[in-house]
Amino acid sequence: TEMREKADESGSNLSFLSIFIIVVALVGLAWALYYLLKYYRTKNDKTSPPSPSDLWFKALTHYPVWFLCFSVLIPILLSYAAYAKAGYQVQVNLDFDTYLEINTDLENVRRTYDKAKEYQRNSIAAETEHCELLTNEDEYVSSRRELREGNGLSIEIERTVSLDDLPLHQRELSAGNMLYASGGEAIAIMYQNRNGGNVFEPEVLKEIYEFEQAMYDFPGFINYCFGFAGRRCLPIDSLVTYFFPNGNLVNDIDGVLRSFLGNQPALWKLDQNFGPDNLRSNVTRSFVFLRNMGGDQRAAHPFLESLHKHYFWKKDQSNVYSAMVHTWENEHLKKVEANDALHHDVLWSIGSLCFIALMILCKVRSLFVVFFSMLGLVLAFFVSYYWSSVHFAIHNATLLWVAGLFVMLGIGADDIFLMVDSFDHTKVEYDRTDDNEDDCVNEQEKQAIRLKILRERLEKAYRKAGSMMLVSSVTTAICFFSNAFGILVVIQEFGIFMGMVVLVNYLHVMTILPSAILVNEIYVIPFQQKLIGWYKEKFPSKQSNKSKESEDDEVALDAETGLPHNLDLHDDSLMKPSSASDGEKLLGDTSKMNRMDRWLVAKYAPFVEKRAVCILCFTLLITIVLGVLGTMHFTLSDGSIVLFSERYNLGRLQVVTDTYFNSDISKTIEASPASKTPSPTPAPNDYDPSPVSSSSGSPGVSLPESMTEGGEQTFVSPPSSGGSNGSGGSGIGTGTSN
Repeated sequence: TEMREKADESGSNLSFLSIFIIVVALVGLAWALYYLLKYYRTKNDKTSPPSPSDLWFKALTHYPVWFLCFSVLIPILLSYAAYAKAGYQVQVNLDFDTYLEINTDLENVRRTYDKAKEYQRNSIAAETEHCELLTNEDEYVSSRRELREGNGLSIEIERTVSLDDLPLHQRELSAGNMLYASGGEAIAIMYQNRNGGNVFEPEVLKEIYEFEQAMYDFPGFINYCFGFAGRRCLPIDSLVTYFFPNGNLVNDIDGVLRSFLGNQPALWKLDQNFGPDNLRSNVTRSFVFLRNMGGDQRAAHPFLESLHKHYFWKKDQSNVYSAMVHTWENEHLKKVEANDALHHDVLWSIGSLCFIALMILCKVRSLFVVFFSMLGLVLAFFVSYYWSSVHFAIHNATLLWVAGLFVMLGIGADDIFLMVDSFDHTKVEYDRTDDNEDDCVNEQEKQAIRLKILRERLEKAYRKAGSMMLVSSVTTAICFFSNAFGILVVIQEFGIFMGMVVLVNYLHVMTILPSAILVNEIYVIPFQQKLIGWYKEKFPSKQSNKSKESEDDEVALDAETGLPHNLDLHDDSLMKPSSASDGEKLLGDTSKMNRMDRWLVAKYAPFVEKRAVCILCFTLLITIVLGVLGTMHFTLSDGSIVLFSERYNLGRLQVVTDTYFNSDISKTIEASPASKTPSPTPAPNDYDPSPVSSSSGSPGVSLPESMTEGGEQTFVSPPSSGGSNGSGGSGIGTGTSN
């Protein structure tokens, strides 16, 4: 059914190749008609018709306002179409395990087979559960069902097995591996020694116990925890509480660890190396359960986010604990943390965009041109998302696309600078014609000549910059599109998206930017000049009055020479010819260039010309040295894709999961050789444990002292090496604390 839906969806949209062929065919048809009409008119001694490029330039230069409106409107409509198709939100793939999926025929068959097998297994489990509900209607089952439904509890049977019956590297999970389950949100917390090695060191255990006990006092925790109507919370499902039966650390740590040997629930919370000959573990995990919110658990998400931000994240980043590192896992919190990282990177990309806009503003000195150039660059990402989601069937963005934002900002800025510079450089050539204009020409004719020159300048810059940007954009897009031939799905999607961004950005630079430049020159600049003139006339300044008076002062001239009296004719500097650099001689007048361009022409270009061989040799030498150093220190990664640093929770979670657990750490434990996991460090030599007296063989899991009433504590019976109770299930009871 899923494959049929995808096929129907892909069949309803034209592919990118189909659209590309249609566009190329239309362009070819337009040029074919032009050459046919040209041949017919030339044969009959008639004027040739305008070519498609002539019509394009006529629309661009004679109707720049309409051209700009359509150039902006079309990308906005495409972006809205993609946004609406995605449900008015950008879908980001936060399932990092899928980042390693490969796209091969064999892998696709295996993936489809696994989905079918999982569906069949879930169907059989649901059918079995329904049959049990229909057949087992005795008094005990009925009362147990009422207990679950009335209190939101799901207390499962505790099972104990012999260590010999458990494979060393594979400990299957069953419902009995956790003391209880609420049916609501659950948080898995993994603890490690900050210095590496054994997590059951005394200082580490004290900090873990302090961390878990302080969680009960977090604001709102008692209202959302799994317990009794907001009055008491069931204790956290943790092995650490076994070491603190009365709030103090036991003397015989190894004795408590030996009590875990025959208990599958306890072994399930340790690493694969734990055993009779190695009472050490690199990691231990605890589970925090929130109460069932009645089917829809989103009501608990605000509290989860608050707990994540003000407790887990705050204590982690502030390094409150010197001996312990905690890593937490919850599906909703993983999305929250990934979204936070995504927003962080997007803010950096926005900062980069603002910096590029500032650089363009320094060059162009026009807010109007800067706005539309940045708008075209931003719209390139949204239009590319439309092509990727609608025509390439890529429905979810990945975090790799955020890295593409920074890459594309540099490429887009280069195209913008190239178009703007090409237009500015034509000013030097066309300003010479302005100097030769007849003073008798009236203002209206001058305006027509100026408009004609602007159109010619833009057309010349358009042809020159467009050809260069076309070559660079096509080659860059081909490099990105080549990733589509790989087998990693995430790399394929990244290459397709970035290739489309490059092509779409080229189209925007060739449509939005030139029309914005022309609108700025024809309408915006004259309006600014009128506004500034009105302001100066309305509010004249003292400085402008002084300058006007100085201009009115006549300079006294000598009657014989006609030169000012204060001019020293014996000054040798007046007789020296003006010196011009080689660059200035080559390009002519550079007085109308900006300061940076004049420096490049007068200083940098002659230096490169004279020292070309030295510069080339130096560049080759640096390249060879850096290449050799890079080769010597280059190593291939033998692990999974690293998306987050281990300084952050998601980074540590990935490492802990890959090293000790399967992808779902709340359900399975990894079946991997012990040699692949680090060996714990032994206990300190100066630690001398003394025996502990215990009648039951393992301590109970008790509530914190602050949650006791009348000297009694509510507790969940811990995993023990003894048999199960007579009813076949473990329950919640009360007892008096010694």
